[in-house]
Amino acid sequence: MTPDEPGSGGATPPASPDPGTGATPGGQTDPGGDAGQQGATPDTPLGDAGQAALDKERNARRDAERQANEYRRKIAELEDAGKPELERASSALKRAETERDTHAQRVAELEAQLADREAADLRRKVGAEVGLPADMADRLRGDNLQALRGDAKKLAEAISAGRPVGDIGIGRGAAAAGASSGRGDMTQLIREAAGRG
Repeated sequence: MTPDEPGSGGATPPASPDPGTGATPGGQTDPGGDAGQQGATPDTPLGDAGQAALDKERNARRDAERQANEYRRKIAELEDAGKPELERASSALKRAETERDTHAQRVAELEAQLADREAADLRRKVGAEVGLPADMADRLRGDNLQALRGDAKKLAEAISAGRPVGDIGIGRGAAAAGASSGRGDMTQLIREAAGRG
């Protein structure tokens, strides 16, 4: 065995794709493999294994962020070690203010997202109560339940008012009134207007 052969403890990993995942050691997927046909597509939910892998990746990301924050704190302490006490306190205060502002901004973003979701859920609920189609619920406007219900009723009335009750023949040309009589009448009107009638 040479040092570059797989399994010999060398630094070069095997170049063949992993049969279980279809991925090569460099992280590339095998384009000729059928692993892509077996996995989840964007329109299908993840399987149990996919969800477990996603949860594992999210946990690893959180741990990495915690570790990076700890390293930033230690670097700041080392930078402050040679400074006088007043400068250290000043830079610590500046860092704390920056961190506070970042957290406050994130909290505001999350609160706005939550409010948007709650409002959308309430619009869908009110739309369903009134009998609006699901895609029309986003059109509802109002700051509270009573205003949303009033708007939903107005929208439902407008939708039902726009539906013709019987066959009124609008937009169907001569077919509504009878093809021969409608066409003949129009021809006769043109002849009379031209003075040949």
